[in-house]
Amino acid sequence: MEEGLYLMNSKFDVICFGDINVDYIGRMDRLPEIDEELPIHNLEKFCGGAATNVAVSLSRLGKKTGYVGSIGDDSNGKELLERLQQEGVDVSKVNKKEGYLSGTVFAIIDNDGERRLLSYLGANLQTKKEDFDKNYISKAEILHMSNPLLSVVPTLLSYAKENNLIVSFDPGTLISSKGLKEIEYILKETDILFLNRVEYHDLIKNSEKGLDIFLELGCKMVVYKKGKEGSFLKTSSGKEINSPGFKVNVIDTTGAGDAFAGGFLTAYLNKLDFENIMEFANAVAAISVTRKGAKEALPKIEEVYDFIRENKD
Repeated sequence: MEEGLYLMNSKFDVICFGDINVDYIGRMDRLPEIDEELPIHNLEKFCGGAATNVAVSLSRLGKKTGYVGSIGDDSNGKELLERLQQEGVDVSKVNKKEGYLSGTVFAIIDNDGERRLLSYLGANLQTKKEDFDKNYISKAEILHMSNPLLSVVPTLLSYAKENNLIVSFDPGTLISSKGLKEIEYILKETDILFLNRVEYHDLIKNSEKGLDIFLELGCKMVVYKKGKEGSFLKTSSGKEINSPGFKVNVIDTTGAGDAFAGGFLTAYLNKLDFENIMEFANAVAAISVTRKGAKEALPKIEEVYDFIRENKD
């Protein structure tokens, strides 16, 4: 599966599952200390959630994408669905949870583009295993999970395994903070694992095995996202690739890791070699941090190739 397992006649390239949120983003000169109050210079509202960011990234890059998850029966939920539909993401299997508010994230960003996040998961936590349509899931080549609700992951994994889907997993810091034992059962079924620095250190603790710890558990490949330094790939067959990042003027790092994942999965589905997959993913992420908003910042595929050509050493 490492070199590509592709289903013929699939309706979707990728189906994404995970949180779907409204993001309120405030900008300030610097992040406050404890008990310190500072003014916010600008407050904006965006459609957020890691899984939906990846879905939109994939869609803008030309892939057929669906999203499964839960929204509240509120105006924010309606806006979230409309936004995804505008981006060409299929939302026919999104569940509306009566009596619950849609997920909400509050972010503050300083002049350097660094951020702090507060999350209210809301309707995301009400997703049940009965909400998933096995036939719908089976129509994809890849199942991508970003910060998924762990209680329903076994159901999704069983559907994916039964239909030979490639499983892509980005735990997010809320899950990685629980420790490795909590997600070992997911890693055993994971083909592509995405980790940032925080998630990596949360999960390996003091182990000297590094990325090998994930490969030993059953992951086919691990992609370590290093921010402006680029990314590193290690596979179960022993392939290692260190791909340097692109130098850009950073405006907002929100969703950069999701942009990277969308770029990686796009290039992987396009059957590029791993060196070019990593370069492409780094480019998508680099472009995204030069603009405001997680989804608004996402590039289209022509822009990515133009960026790569213009920034070759």
